[in-house]
Amino acid sequence: MGSERLAIDAEPGQPGALDDDEIDRLRARASDDLAGSAARRGVELLADLAERTRGVDDEQFCRVVTELLDAVGDLGDLDRQQQVVALAVEATARAEGVTHATGALVKAMTARIATARGDREASERAVSEALAAIDGHEVDARSRVALSLSLHRATNGVGDRAQAERFVAMARDAARSAEDHRLELRVEVAAALDALDAGRRPGLMRALARIDDLRRFVTSPVALLAARSVENSLAVLEGRYDSAATGLADLDDLAEEAGVDSPVVWRQFAMLGLDTADLATFLPTILAQSDSFPQSATLHALAALTHLRAGDASAARRIVRGLAASDFGDLGAGGPAPVTGAILAQTVHELGDADLAEPLLVALAPFGDRCVVDVTGSAIWLGSLDHHRGLLASLAGRHEEAIRLLDRAAEVHEHMRSRPWSVRTALAGALARERAAGSRTRDETATDLRRWAAERCSELGMRQPPEPRSDATAERTLLWRTQSDHWEIGAPDGPIHVADRVGLWYLGRLLEAPGVEISATDLDRARHPSNGRGEAQSRVNVTKAIRSAIALVGEHDEELGAHLSTSIRTGARCRYEPGPLRVSWTVGLG
Repeated sequence: MGSERLAIDAEPGQPGALDDDEIDRLRARASDDLAGSAARRGVELLADLAERTRGVDDEQFCRVVTELLDAVGDLGDLDRQQQVVALAVEATARAEGVTHATGALVKAMTARIATARGDREASERAVSEALAAIDGHEVDARSRVALSLSLHRATNGVGDRAQAERFVAMARDAARSAEDHRLELRVEVAAALDALDAGRRPGLMRALARIDDLRRFVTSPVALLAARSVENSLAVLEGRYDSAATGLADLDDLAEEAGVDSPVVWRQFAMLGLDTADLATFLPTILAQSDSFPQSATLHALAALTHLRAGDASAARRIVRGLAASDFGDLGAGGPAPVTGAILAQTVHELGDADLAEPLLVALAPFGDRCVVDVTGSAIWLGSLDHHRGLLASLAGRHEEAIRLLDRAAEVHEHMRSRPWSVRTALAGALARERAAGSRTRDETATDLRRWAAERCSELGMRQPPEPRSDATAERTLLWRTQSDHWEIGAPDGPIHVADRVGLWYLGRLLEAPGVEISATDLDRARHPSNGRGEAQSRVNVTKAIRSAIALVGEHDEELGAHLSTSIRTGARCRYEPGPLRVSWTVGLG
């Protein structure tokens, strides 16, 4: 950073310290660094320049901030993202007096940040405002490429495939007008990501062919890193593991040449590890990343799955339940929501945690039948979203829906020629059919699917995905009984002891009659036969008492409290819906 600081004579933030010519010179220098072997230095220079242009005119400040966002996005630089978000707020406030092109870039930046936060409505609004800003106005080709790619990231991240494809087409036209092969390469990487997202192999192969044609004209290691990551994702997708290992070595070399510590490399290593090694190997790296960026739901989801593969189910469950506290409403924070949701679906399924399956299934519903691809740089492909939704539906006991989703996912995986994901879906489909048939019935289709998957695993040298934890699906008998001044609740060989309160009695009445609706009035009068409360007052009192009792149980047994929170329905009519959890209760109400 010393050399960059020496290039600027005034102190940070001094009004009028830099004229337009000096700012343009420094921006050009940063652009050269980003295109060459000093990408990290280019980011640092732009970050410094963003601070120094605060006292200059709005146009220059806004331009520098949008360029910084593109730079940290291309590098996956999470360290700088929080700084850019703070600067983006200021840029948005100062965008009234800028040119139409710069104003549109600021709006596109706002859309990307909203997408990263999972705020689809704000993202869509900002996209519309960005397009309105340039409507009827001339915009130079390079600005149009930057704008189109920025809007592509925003719309792809919220699952708007039609808009994302539209912006790739806009970017392609603009890049050709600019006659810049590096820009064209970036556009084709975006086109390849769209094809992966849509599960369209012909489109993917066309984009990869264009990438191969453009490669010989491009020297930027950052651009080549993005292109190579897409090519290598295809090798992992197809189960060509030797080729993928070679590709990872190339990615490592490109990251070193660019002078960056790129997450592209370790993310692709982790993806390959899912297939051929033990994901637990990457636990230290993943935990360090998730600890450094607590705002990233994607990293925390990956940490949960890694904990589980390392044998620490309690740590995995703790992370997932933390994300479930908002009904999985923050899936888009710090990464594409489908990626986060897919990783969580696998974790929930392997945990066998039926209580979490339903709310996560609901959270993934808005993303439809797309595939799951990390568009933030690593290009890892996690199969059809229907596969992950099918896992959850099967765990939640929605057997017909699960089989339908998994069969549809199998078609996508066959079309994409993804043998590893075909194996995963075959095993998931077998389990879904076995669950639907029950323990006393043999399902021949399930048997055939398991046999086929085992043969493919052997051919590929692929690790067979783990089955759900058996202890999570085994039938259990739990206690819920009063003992004078307290209650014994939970496992017969080690129940928790909870102080008496009326809500525990109400819960006992519901637990001894699963699936049966009991009015709040009947519950209240059965416990307090002499009171004369009306229906509305009974509903309020019973609901409050039950929720208080569940909270008390959760203080002693987090898992049991969570199960009751999701399975007990309160209101005018109350009931206990255990879902697929195989549990029976020994209830003693005294």
